[in-house]
Amino acid sequence: MQAKTDHKRGFVWGLAFAVTMTISSIWGQAVSSGQFVRAAQVEVTPVPAAQQTNTPQIDPTAVPTSTPASAQVTKTPTMTFHPTTTAKPNAYGTIKLERYRKVLSKGFLGKRYGAVVDGIRCDCSGYVRAAIGRMKSVSAKTALPFKSYKVKALTTRDWVKGSKVAYLSGQKTMTGRILWNKTRSKGAIGRNTQNHSAVSTLEFGDVMLYGKNGNPTHIALYYGKFSSAKKVKNFLEKKGYVKKGAIKKVSKNKYTYRGRTIIRAYSKSKYWRIHSTNSGILLDNDIRGVNPFTRSFGKWSWTFETGLKTE
Repeated sequence: MQAKTDHKRGFVWGLAFAVTMTISSIWGQAVSSGQFVRAAQVEVTPVPAAQQTNTPQIDPTAVPTSTPASAQVTKTPTMTFHPTTTAKPNAYGTIKLERYRKVLSKGFLGKRYGAVVDGIRCDCSGYVRAAIGRMKSVSAKTALPFKSYKVKALTTRDWVKGSKVAYLSGQKTMTGRILWNKTRSKGAIGRNTQNHSAVSTLEFGDVMLYGKNGNPTHIALYYGKFSSAKKVKNFLEKKGYVKKGAIKKVSKNKYTYRGRTIIRAYSKSKYWRIHSTNSGILLDNDIRGVNPFTRSFGKWSWTFETGLKTE
């Protein structure tokens, strides 16, 4: 019985030895023929110590409680604003030149002296307040958009003493939308430090004040350069500020609208102003105030910057 058992054990061990030898033979042949490749074999190039950085490895699926400063990523904003961060002290907003002239003239030219516009009695100072109050630069490209521009000065004397302006400013987005501020911005009207007797130094947005014996008596707004009264007439009609054919020629230097003078040339000067006079709201070219017909306004004595800039 024992001999039979030993015979069986010998047979099992012999079979196991044969299987083992067979597997070893097959493995050796596979390795030598290159049939097996190391799946995770990666060649790593060491980085010199001088080039190593302490950049942390960030798991994009993780939600960290705090992000290291070196790993913070600045998000690209969905809207871009274009405020004028380097604007001069009195440059509150930029308005297109065409809009500026349109606001000053359309709906005002031909109005009688003292006519009420937007609740303001348009004497000389009232006209300036009413006209500037209609300014807005929602289409401006280069500066802070603004609207509801209000001048605090009620009289010409207020301008000389030092006046204020209040306006709503906004920020333009990439889509062209304006985000208006909730509260009004305020600023002081600045005096133009350039020579007030040199018409060539005038800029759009400038206000000319006239006086007698140091007392302010009249106020006007600079309108621009035109070579003749006829050029002014053609400009107003071309732009649609006054209906074409409605302006009537009285003489070479005088044109009327609805029975009132709206264009008057007193000299060959190319510099024109718009203001409210006893004849009504009109354009003329005696900015210096030296013609006998306009001398009653006083002499050009001060120039102020309203903060309006044109483009």
